[in-house]
Amino acid sequence: MVAVKSIPKLEALSPIQIQAISLLIAGKKSKDVAEALDVTPQTLVAWNKQSLFMVTLNRLKLEIVESARDSIRSIAAKAVDCLSNLITEEANGEVRRKAAIDILQMAGVAGSPDKRNPWGIGPTTLKELQQQQSSQRQLDDLFAQIK
Repeated sequence: MVAVKSIPKLEALSPIQIQAISLLIAGKKSKDVAEALDVTPQTLVAWNKQSLFMVTLNRLKLEIVESARDSIRSIAAKAVDCLSNLITEEANGEVRRKAAIDILQMAGVAGSPDKRNPWGIGPTTLKELQQQQSSQRQLDDLFAQIK
């Protein structure tokens, strides 16, 4: 589990808000979190609208997602080998077809969820880069304000 204490300026949150974040990160439903902490669901909704609470929760969610991505990346080569074996060795044509489609999607050739940027590659034009940098500066300013 991600360490809630690793977030800067956490002291601005109350101990009960920190507990709420920990429970939400652990996958508890809002209703259950409110009940466990003896607060109303409306209180939890109000906390979720507070910038520091929201940013802290989102940062921790991002840490979890990044950790999961790292785990997935560590076994990606095995998955590709498995799909490759299915294409060449599987007797069932439907299984071979699905494996081929999966590989084409992962390669960004067909039907990827984000056809423009399937691999999370950064901007490819100066305009896109400037827009990204401008957005990042705005985010950095926002984070600096809450630190």
